[in-house]
Amino acid sequence: PGQLEWDWDDKPIWFGEPGLPERVDEARILEERVRAEASGVQPASPEALALALGAGGEALFLPDRLELDAVAADWIEVHSPLEVDLIETLRWR
Repeated sequence: PGQLEWDWDDKPIWFGEPGLPERVDEARILEERVRAEASGVQPASPEALALALGAGGEALFLPDRLELDAVAADWIEVHSPLEVDLIETLRWR
């Protein structure tokens, strides 16, 4: 796999409304972005990006969705351990 190329300079980062991932489509993303920008969300400063990227580690390349789900389950277990049902679902597909 190649190296991930991404220009962060003009990309806002925000959390949208909670919902099921299968309901996220282009229209939903646009709606969420308009709402986020109206509330003042902006791209991160160069200093904040440097700090985050410096602490982040390497890009993750996995062979398939099952491997991605397993890694996601591990991260959720560390950062949101009360999500027991989601963790179990991701691990046992």
